[in-house]
Order: sequence, then structure tokens, then C-alpha cells
Amino acid sequence: MTTFTILACLGYLAWLVLENHLARKHRSAIGHVIHVNGIRGKSSVSRLIDAGLRAGGLRVLSKTTGTCPTRIDTNGVEIPLVRWGRPSIKEQLRILRLAARQQADVLVIECMAVLPAYQKISEERMLRSDIGVITNVRPDHLDEMGETLDAIAASLSNTIPTGGKLFTADAAYADFFAERAKSKGTSLVLTNSDDVHGHAVDFAENLALALAVCQHLGIDRATALKGMAHYRPDPGAFRVERSVGKFGKQLVFLNAMAANDPASAEKILDWVQAQGLMASGRRMLLINNRYDRPARFRQFVDFAVQHQDRFDAFVAAGAGRLLLRRALSKRGIALERITRLGSYAELCALEHDAVVFAVGNIVGSGQARWGAHPHTGISHV
Repeated sequence: MTTFTILACLGYLAWLVLENHLARKHRSAIGHVIHVNGIRGKSSVSRLIDAGLRAGGLRVLSKTTGTCPTRIDTNGVEIPLVRWGRPSIKEQLRILRLAARQQADVLVIECMAVLPAYQKISEERMLRSDIGVITNVRPDHLDEMGETLDAIAASLSNTIPTGGKLFTADAAYADFFAERAKSKGTSLVLTNSDDVHGHAVDFAENLALALAVCQHLGIDRATALKGMAHYRPDPGAFRVERSVGKFGKQLVFLNAMAANDPASAEKILDWVQAQGLMASGRRMLLINNRYDRPARFRQFVDFAVQHQDRFDAFVAAGAGRLLLRRALSKRGIALERITRLGSYAELCALEHDAVVFAVGNIVGSGQARWGAHPHTGISHV
């Protein structure tokens, strides 16, 4: 081994020691760190917590990694995060340092790691949170987190804090998380969506979860809910968009592309049908695919087959549209019920009233082609 190699190794070790020291120093300057994990709803819950705590007078810095990675500074200004190269969990250290510099009382930070080992490092070596949130356990990121719900729950449990408090809305895995939390000296709170009945700010389970965290930090219910009533949703949050098409036909676009696992999509589908939102035109299921999500591709083919009686037609969108069309056909959906479209403008050119329920993926072509619509006559509900 050359002298240069030895010096390089020693220099790297010294940098790791310094990085760890700085992380501990910055963490000690922040009263509370809330680490938000789970499969669905992380960004919404993070933003709801942020709004509730600010309404209570706390100085909060938040970071979400939903559709568009964003930080919300202590002055309430949202700033998109610009990344050079591939995302890295070291980004969490920069946010920790910024929260300390801005003298935040609370840092609300969404977990950006998917691999179990990285989730563990993010919590135990970087953030060292005292409040953990696990929104739910759903079948997504199967390639990285495991192919069963138990494996996914085990992965998510890597962000449980030590000697703190853990909040979850997932009753099915509450006992599992409670046992994991107990081994780390942490107690678990299972929230109940019935506690927020009548408040239509967001999905009830997200709202109940955020409210419980705010109350734990001393914000009274009325104050927290008042702040949450005006929170700014993630750009990818579910929304209903209405527009008039090229031929004067009505188009209702139900954008659920950020709910990119079948269980979450099904919950939203049940909700929109209960609200009567699918009764005003030809019912179409749009599946927007990403080339780098083969497991999700298979999941949403299964979803389409399972729910084919709830739709009149199917739209293959995004990457691999021809492949998706063939996959749906092979599973028994008639080819005349399947079409390929590349943009929202093509939906607006349909010659009939339509209700489009869009799922699959919002990042990439979902955001570029389906997420922003330059034409007029659109309303967001």
C-alpha cells in the first residue's frame, strides 16, 4: 500500500468522524426532529404537521420529497431543491444543518431512503429523531423493500426513533411497530381517523396522524386544525380537474398518479365513486407507466384486470404504451377497450364526455404530460 493510499484512507476516516460530530452538533441545536416514513401520504402528512405547528407559534423547517423535492424554511417560504446528479441521503445532513442555522424549534423531514440499510442510517446516524411517523404499509417499492407487506413493514421500522414517540395510522401493523418500538425504548400511538370526522382538508387518516403529532408537541386541537385548513398540498396530491374539451365535451380528470400502489389507488377509487365523481361520462382508467418501475407495471396490470368492470375503457400512457396494451389484452381486456395516449391535450380531443381515473406514476412523463395543463377552463377541486 502506497503512502498516498494510506493518507487518503486516513483523510476519509477523519472526514467521517468530523461529519458525525457536525451531525450531532446540529441535531442538538434543534428541539424536535420528526422523521416521516411510510408508503403513501408522507408528503401530505409532513405538510399538515408543518402547518399545524406553525399555527401554534413554533419555528418550523420542513422538507418533503414528494412529486417535487421541497423545503419550507422557518419563514414559511417554499424553495424547490435543486439536485445535481442522483439523489443521496446525505441531503438530509444539509437540511439538518440548515434547520440548526435557522434556529428551528422543529425539523419535519420526510424519509427519502428506500433501501432498508439506508433508512436505518438516515435515522440512527443522521437525523436521530425523537418523533417518528409511519403513515402506512402498502405494496410498493417491492424491488428494494421486499415483496411482502411484512418485509415492507420491517423496512419501514428502521426509522423508529430511540427513546421517543412513534405515530402510525396503520392498525394492521400497529402491534408489529409497537414491538419494534419497545425494543428501542419508544412508545407507539395509533391514530383514529374518526377523530377528524367532518374535516375535509385531506384524507382522514393523514389528518388524524398530523393532528396527533401536533397535540403531542403542545398545540391544541383547534389551533392545529385551523393551520391545517390552509396548508399547501404536495403538487402530486390527489386532485380533481375539470375542463371543456376540443368539441365542447366535459372532461373530469381524477389525478391519483402519486398514489402509485394498487391498495392506495383502490382506496381513492372507492372514495371518488362514493362521491359520485365517476357518473358524468365514459369511465376511463389511465395507467401512466415508467420504464424503470417494472414491478409497478405488473401491479397496475393486475389492478386494471381486477377492476375492469368499473371502467368502460383503458388508456395506456407513458413509457411502454404498446407493451402495456399487449399486457392488458393478454389478461382478457378486449383491445377495442384499450387506447394509447401521450398527453392531456389528447384527452381533451375526445368526442365524448369522459371521467379519467389516472394512476401509475406521476414522476417523469406523468408530471410533464399529465400534471400541468396550459389550456384555460380548468378548475381544481
